[in-house]
Amino acid sequence: MYHNENIMEFPIMALPNEVIKLILKNVDWRTIYNMRLVSKFFNSFVKSNLASFPKPMMKILNISSFCNDNDTLRIYFSFFCEEKFINLDSFSISANKNEVKEIECYLEKMDLSDVEYAWIKTTGKTIIFDILNRYFKTGTTIKSLYIEINNNPVFESFSTFIQKMKYINLLHLTNLCFFNLKVPKNYTLPMVKNLCNLFILECQCTHFVNSNMINNLFLNNSNLKEIKVYSKCNNFEIELIKNIKNRQDLCDGQEDNHKQYHIYLPKRNDITINIEFQKYFPCRTYHMLDGIENFCHFGAIKHCKNCSTPKAVYFRYITPPKPIGIVCQYNN
Repeated sequence: MYHNENIMEFPIMALPNEVIKLILKNVDWRTIYNMRLVSKFFNSFVKSNLASFPKPMMKILNISSFCNDNDTLRIYFSFFCEEKFINLDSFSISANKNEVKEIECYLEKMDLSDVEYAWIKTTGKTIIFDILNRYFKTGTTIKSLYIEINNNPVFESFSTFIQKMKYINLLHLTNLCFFNLKVPKNYTLPMVKNLCNLFILECQCTHFVNSNMINNLFLNNSNLKEIKVYSKCNNFEIELIKNIKNRQDLCDGQEDNHKQYHIYLPKRNDITINIEFQKYFPCRTYHMLDGIENFCHFGAIKHCKNCSTPKAVYFRYITPPKPIGIVCQYNN
């Protein structure tokens, strides 16, 4: 076999750093991590350019904090990444710290652009959203996002985080408690295209929901079919039902053209099913379905003139759920 002894192997380290960086951007994260073991040069090079290289995908994130009376935070953190589950023992830090190296050393090494599930819970003062904001980027995808906020005196860091969440299938915001801080009256959420299930529960001290928020979410997400909003805001429903009816009137003859919608609202003592039905469907083109006065439940239905498919909207008025063992300190 012919072999030219004059041909020498070209060391990759002789290439300019920018060229090496471009090469490594096109290999998988396991290869990059293994290259750190090759030499001191590659170990240093990878560590200093880690933000530019492929990283293992984080699939599940679970993080929570509880503020103690002595102004310390009790933090819990676990995640699932590339078939590996890591659960840190709970630990305490000063509530005035700006960094938590125990958590951030993992977050900086993860690809957070497409997460399956994320659970975030805070009670009292917290720095969790400040930490997450350093690593989550605008346009993030999270299939199911659950956030519970109790007695939090800071709205801005939460707002910065939630505004980065663009592609969400299920959004569950519960007990949003911001100590009567002023949320902008036309505050909106950025989710588009993917949202199909929405749950928002406000604390009595907080005014978070507004009509623009709910109706923009509906108009920007064609698969949003289940909407549960427990809020003091009561001026979004008529516009929402109007938008639902307009969407249901569109017909292209497809089998799944007319979706069924489920709306959940807070139960009130003065609710009368017939009056609620007339409020949302005054033109009598829909017929009442399954009206149950004692259970504050009814549906509205009509059939498409083009394809005869039933078009239905179901309403249920229930007492909003409350977090167990949590008392709003603002109203207390």
